[in-house]
Amino acid sequence: MGEAETFAEQRIERVMQLFEPIAGLAPRYSKIAIGITNVNWLVETSDSKYFVKVYGENTSRMIDRESALIASERAGQIGVGPRLIASFSDPGAEVYEFLEGFRNCAAEDLVDPLVRKNVLSAYRKMHALAPLPLTRTGFDQLRQRKALVDAEGIALPEDIHDLLEACQKAEDAALRAGISLSVCHNDSYAPNFMIDANKNVRIVDWEYASNNDRTWDLAMIALSSMLPPGEVDILEEYFGDVPETERAKLVMYGGALAVSWGMWALLQTQYSRIEFDYLAYSGQLFGVARSLIQSEEWEAALCRY
Repeated sequence: MGEAETFAEQRIERVMQLFEPIAGLAPRYSKIAIGITNVNWLVETSDSKYFVKVYGENTSRMIDRESALIASERAGQIGVGPRLIASFSDPGAEVYEFLEGFRNCAAEDLVDPLVRKNVLSAYRKMHALAPLPLTRTGFDQLRQRKALVDAEGIALPEDIHDLLEACQKAEDAALRAGISLSVCHNDSYAPNFMIDANKNVRIVDWEYASNNDRTWDLAMIALSSMLPPGEVDILEEYFGDVPETERAKLVMYGGALAVSWGMWALLQTQYSRIEFDYLAYSGQLFGVARSLIQSEEWEAALCRY
């Protein structure tokens, strides 16, 4: 404590001063080198460990902190996520129990049927909870990000009109098929799944949580983990008897969420100090979106509704 040299270190030291359980215990901190939204830290005393998330700059423009904290707290209460211990507004931060023995998943971990089973079981529990204060579908989130990109004057791909038109068609088709709202994570990237040696799962980072279509979460798992569709049926593993509407929506949501996260990455080029090539990442995501939107599966899904 008291040795901060960087802006990030100053912020974590301020959080440690505010966090009463470690007052007077000579806490130590070290940065956890994962995460491209916030700056994450391990805080230790002689007999305890905590995970501390210090909010990335400007993230409040994209994130509804009220719903995020409620979702995080509920996830911890039912054993889906780590227990939320404290939160602060200046600087914005959250303190969680440290998940000893757990590590972040890589995409290849999702190839393991037991890991997928435990991830999907955790999502079922969250999807079944009472609604959050915030309802924001995946398409609402896309529109929010587009508006923020426009406000920042950030250059978009030349074919953005075509991509957005395709997403609008997908939303129209999804609405015709029917959307049932559930408490959703909306950030189902493999690193947000923590696993231990026994393949128990905890899901972290509920910042983008809202009431949304649960198939959006499933589409994000399938897309971000690159699960081979001919070998893994994520819908069957989640639903059992799969409603036909969900198969079409899974395809359409994949393209739309790639466009949405491409927008997110562009915003981070302006918002974030984290060392990460957001511009290249946005290019990758828009490339994925084009590939999906131009596929025969996409056209078939649209035609179904």
